[in-house]
Amino acid sequence: MRKVLLVFLLLILGLCAASPYFIGYQIKKSLYEVAAGFSQDNKNFIVAIQDYQGGWLSSDATIEIRFQVPAAMSSSTPGAELKTVTETIHSHILHGPLVQEPLSGRFILALAIIQSKAFISGFDYTSSASDHSVTDMTTWVDFKNHWHSQYTQPSLAFTLGQVAQIHWQTATGSFDFTLNNNQLAAYRFNIASKEMVVGLPSSTTLSEVNMDALQYENEFSKTSTGIWAGTAKMTLPILTIKKKDQTQITLQDSQFENTISNPNTNFYDFALHIAVKNIQTAAAVLPSLGPVQFNFSANHLNLAGVQALGDFFKAMHHQPLTDEERKTYFSLLPKLLTTTTLLNENLDAATPDGKLLNEAHFSWQSTPVLPTNPQEMVQNANTVITLRVATALVDKLIAAHDGPATTTTPAATTSAANTATTATTPASPGTSATNSTPANAATPDTTTTATTPTPPQTEQQAPPTFKSTLDAWLEKGYVVKEGNDYVVLLKRENGVTTINGKTPTP
Repeated sequence: MRKVLLVFLLLILGLCAASPYFIGYQIKKSLYEVAAGFSQDNKNFIVAIQDYQGGWLSSDATIEIRFQVPAAMSSSTPGAELKTVTETIHSHILHGPLVQEPLSGRFILALAIIQSKAFISGFDYTSSASDHSVTDMTTWVDFKNHWHSQYTQPSLAFTLGQVAQIHWQTATGSFDFTLNNNQLAAYRFNIASKEMVVGLPSSTTLSEVNMDALQYENEFSKTSTGIWAGTAKMTLPILTIKKKDQTQITLQDSQFENTISNPNTNFYDFALHIAVKNIQTAAAVLPSLGPVQFNFSANHLNLAGVQALGDFFKAMHHQPLTDEERKTYFSLLPKLLTTTTLLNENLDAATPDGKLLNEAHFSWQSTPVLPTNPQEMVQNANTVITLRVATALVDKLIAAHDGPATTTTPAATTSAANTATTATTPASPGTSATNSTPANAATPDTTTTATTPTPPQTEQQAPPTFKSTLDAWLEKGYVVKEGNDYVVLLKRENGVTTINGKTPTP
C-alpha cells in the first residue's frame, strides 16, 4: 500500500514538474496560430513570431507586427509610395499552472502570465519611458483560453513625416480576447487617454486638433459567417480645432457609437450614432449649435457584397486606385443591395434661431431589377427626403451670403440725356449771356455748338441671389412655409420625382 501511495505521489509530482513545460508549449502553439490567423484576416498587417526561446518555467518571445503606410508619413525621406512600419514586442512568459503576479507578488492559478513591451521603428518618435518603449502590458491567460491584458502607454510624440505631429499624453486600457481552437473568436478593447494633440502642416487650412480625456471601447465576436459583429463607442468631453492658434470649432461632450450585426447568413446591418451637446464656431452667422443628434443605419445589406468590398479594401495596401481598380470598386457598390435593403438618416440640430431637421430614407423594395452601377442605384431608389429649417435661420444665412440689398443701375448713362456740350464765344456788352445775339439782330452768329451722341442705355443683369432663388421656389411650391419653418419634401418612386407633391420643371 505504501508503495502504491509513493508511486502515486511521484506521479503527481512528475506531472506538476512537467506541466509548466507542456503549458509553455501550448502557449507557444497558440501564439503562432493566432499570428498566422491575424495575418490571414488582415492583409495590410503581417504578424510574425521572429524568435521564441522556450524554457521549463518561462519562455521569451519576439513578435513583429508590420504594416505599410504612405511614404509621406514615414520617418525616412519619401521615395517609394509606401513604407513599412514595424512594431516589435518583447514578451517574457511565465508558465502555469502556478504563477506569481508581477504587481501584487501573490501566486495564482493560470496557464501563463505574459509581460510585454513594445517598440516602433519607421516613425520618428519620442517616449517618456526610459527604455523608449511605447507600451507596457501584462497579460493573464486562464484555463479557458481567455487572454486578459492591461496596458499603459507613456507620453508619446510622433512625427508622421510630412503629414502631422501627434502628441499623446499617458494612456491606460485593457485588451481581452478568447481563442477557439487557437483562432481568435472574440475580443474587447478599451483605452482612456488624458490628451491628444494633432499638429498639421502650415500648408493645410487647419493647424491643430486637440482631444481631451478621450475614452474608447469596443467588443466584437466572430459570427459563423466570418463577420465581426459588435459595438464600438467613443466619448470625447472636449474637441478643439484650431487655425493658426485661433480656435475655429469646439465640440463639447461628444459621443460616437457604431454597431455591426449579422442577423442571418445573408444580411449585414450597420448603425452609426453621433451626439454632441454643444458646438461653438468662429462663424458670426452661426456661432453655436446644440444639441446635435445624427443617426444613420443600413439594414439588410447583402453579406456577400460586404465581404467582397472588404476583400477589395484589404488588397489596396493604402495605394491610390488605378483606373481599373476604380472600375472594380464602382462595380462592387451595387452588390451591397438587396430587395429588402433600407438606408435611414436623421439629423436634429438646435440653433439660437431655431431647429434644423433632416430625414432621409432609401429602399429598393419595388425595383424589378437590382441596380448594376452607381447611377442606377440613385435612379432606381425609392427615396423620401424631408428638410425642415427655421425661417429665422434661413433668413440669417441668406443675409450673410447675399450681403446688403442692391438695386440694378444702368451700366452707362449721360449726365443729361439728349443735351449738348456747348462752347460759346463771349457775349457783347448789353446782351444776354444765354443768348449771345438778339433774335432780330443782323450781326453774324458767332456761336459754335458741338454735340456728343448719347450712347444707348444698357442694364447689367444682377446674378441670382439666394433670396431670389428662395422666392422663386416658394412661388413654385418647391419650398413651403409651415408656421416658423421652411419645409421641403422630396420623393422619388418608380422613377418619378416630386417636390412637395409637384413635378419639378427645368
